Amino acid sequence: MGRENIAEAGLADRIRTEAGDVHAMPFDDGEADLIVSRGSMFFWDNLKDAFREIYRILAVGGATYIGGGFGNRELKDQVIAEMLKRDPTWDCYAKKKADADSHRRFAELFREIGCPVFKIIDDDTGFWVVLSKTA
Repeated sequence: MGRENIAEAGLADRIRTEAGDVHAMPFDDGEADLIVSRGSMFFWDNLKDAFREIYRILAVGGATYIGGGFGNRELKDQVIAEMLKRDPTWDCYAKKKADADSHRRFAELFREIGCPVFKIIDDDTGFWVVLSKTA
């Protein structure tokens, strides 16, 4: 579906999609100008290794948008209510990685991997990590 949308937008010569293991990506250092992942971060085995790998392939001047969310509070509340109706024991998977201490944990993680420029967005749109690589 992503490839179809890219082709329809006339961007097939500028964008490529890949599926694989975030912990060991088949790209050269500094190869990616933009890295986007929605919804996968909450399932990664090792956040530190994954973000180290992402930062490795990010080009100088590049950025990431990694995280997840529902777009707005109303939609999030609707999805949660429906999931709880279907399964009263359901627990939002995102709580595993995005909890009250997330900002501190992520800031420490990014310092450890050598990424000084980052932004954490934690609002009604969801939880998003924006990394930037400078020269």
